[in-house]
This record gives sequence, structure tokens and C-alpha cells, in this order.
Amino acid sequence: MINFNINTDRMINHFCDMVRIKSVTFEENNMAEYLVKYLTEMGADEVYYDKCLYSIGKEGGNVLAYFKGNMEGEPICLNAHIDTVFHEGNVEPVIRDGYVYSAGDTILGADDKAGIASIIEAYKSVKDAGLPIKDVYMYFTANEEKGMYGAKLFDYSKLPCKEIISVDAAGDPGVIAAAGRGSNNIEITFKGKQAHIIRNPEEAVSALKMMAEAIANIPVGKFEDETTINVHGVNASVDMASFIPGEATLLANVRAFDIPKTEKMTNDVIDICKAAAEKFGGDIEVKTELTLPPLWLDKSTKLYSRMMQYYRDLGVEPWDFTLPGAGDGNHFCYKGYDCIIIACGMTKVHTFEEQVGIKQLETTANLMARFMTEN
Repeated sequence: MINFNINTDRMINHFCDMVRIKSVTFEENNMAEYLVKYLTEMGADEVYYDKCLYSIGKEGGNVLAYFKGNMEGEPICLNAHIDTVFHEGNVEPVIRDGYVYSAGDTILGADDKAGIASIIEAYKSVKDAGLPIKDVYMYFTANEEKGMYGAKLFDYSKLPCKEIISVDAAGDPGVIAAAGRGSNNIEITFKGKQAHIIRNPEEAVSALKMMAEAIANIPVGKFEDETTINVHGVNASVDMASFIPGEATLLANVRAFDIPKTEKMTNDVIDICKAAAEKFGGDIEVKTELTLPPLWLDKSTKLYSRMMQYYRDLGVEPWDFTLPGAGDGNHFCYKGYDCIIIACGMTKVHTFEEQVGIKQLETTANLMARFMTEN
């Protein structure tokens, strides 16, 4: 096993420099431009900045750097995201007792600039040691925190590899997020007939009665297969209280670990709504959108087994868990990549108490250096 000499001071200084660059979601251009310049000066063979957020009226985009290696083997990709959650003011990092904090009046931005710092330092340490290295892609995504438009709008033909490690989970090294639910939004409009409550109520076909019948029959909650169904919004407004509404809209959401299950449960909800509408002589209009594909890594893959071994080589006992939310890795899996999301020592993310452990970040850089150099 190779021992890597991670330059921890250099990594932490770089991390502190980056968190001082404000890059809240949708206002990410300054950080993206910084990375383009930094990666170019590092000697990247290609640096690509797609500015994809400008297409939706925002600022920023994905940054992809390619470093050509000098050893056989498939190219690999390391990922973290550029944006942070919204905060007022500027971040001032403080180092205390082996951790980096903010001064206390902002978030720190470890989510996910700690991931960026560990990825870049891993590469630098391997190059400093003069070791053989694979072809490496560093893919820094835009807008992970609110909509994941960076991962959605990226041109994946520019990323010709099979395996991606995304450094974006909270917790200590050893955490491997290998599963997460996909999400399907459902909008169902019940079509009946509006009528006046006094003049001609007998002609009404109440959309509200259809919707009420449907809601009563839609199972809501988390089920044994970890699928969830939720009804989270209704709309049945009319101009005056004296009219029985002929149209009403229901908003629902289905989440599951694979697309076939997501589609089945979505269709079940639609069938329930259609039956309720027909019972009262109405009909429905349906819109669905797969807003988030599921994250699911097959644990028989070489990526998973190697990551487990690399952690153990570093004296860390790995454990995998299911994401309660989602990340860019969901989109990478949907595009056909093997992807796992790992932790790098950041905790209390999105709060003023956010912190990242220096030793933990060093361990993460060491892990990725192995990923770059070992077959």
C-alpha cells in the first residue's frame, strides 16, 4: 500500500481561500471563474466552463477539468459542487482545535468546498510524489443545493468514464451514500362543471368532491419497500363563493429507489384519481415530471468493493447508508455512471455552526489519491 504525503497545510489554506469567495446558489460565477483559473494553472490539459446557469437567467455553471495520466486503466472522475446555501455577508474561516469553523455569523461553506479542496490536494500530492496516475476528471457542478440544474444541463459526452466519486456527504470519512430515492411530481386537474349554488346547482359536477374522494383513497406515507407517497397541495379557487368549482388541482409526490417502482406508484395514484373523477361524472388531466432520478449503486461493482478496501487500508471502518435527501450523484447514476457519495468530515452543514475536521479532510484526500493511482 502506498503512503501519500498529503500537504495538509496547503489544503486547509486553499479551503479557506475558497470559502471566502461567495458562491450562493444561482450566484456562482465568481467561484467558477476562480476554479477555471486555478485548474488551468495546475496544468490541466483541458478546462471546460459551460456557463449553463445563464440559460435559466442565473450566474454560473459547471467546471470540468481533465488531467491526462501516465498509467493504464479507465479514467476516473472526482466530483464536488461549487454552490453553497444562501447566506448574508462574507465567510471568515477560523481554525480551532483541529477544525475549521466560520467566525459565527455565516455558514462555513464546507458543503461543498471541503470536497473541492480534498480533491485538488489529492491530485497535487500524487503529482508531488511523482507517482503514476490515471486520467483524472475533476467535475465541479453548479447549483446542487437548489434544483441541481448543473447536473441536469451538463453535456455528459464530455465525461467519458465509468466511475464517479462525489465528495458531498455530511459526516466522518467512512460514510458511503450508495442509495437515495428518486422523486416524481404529479399534478392532477379534476375536470367537472361549474355551476351557481342557487341558480343551477343541479347542473354542477363538483371538482372538489372528486378530489376529496381521491385524497381519501390515496395511501400516504412510507411503505415497507421504503417507497413514499405524499399529497402536498390542492387548488380549487373560483371567483365567488356562490359557485361550485368545476376544476380543482391536486399535487402529489412519489419517491422510490428505482424508476419502475416510481412509475408504478405514480400510475396507482393516477388510477385512483381517475376512478374518483368518473364516479362523479368528471375527468382528469395529468402532468408528471421525474424531478429527481434515484441513486442506486450495485454493491457488486468494483467501485464499491475498492472504496471499502481503501477505507480499511486507512484504518477507517466504512459503512453505507441511504440518503434522506439527494445529490448530484442521483443524476450521475441515471446517466449510467457508477457513483457513490462519500463524506469528508463536514458536519452541521447549512448552519452557522458548520465545521470540518482537518484530520478527516486529510483522510479523504488520502482516499482519493489511492483512487487515482491504484488499479
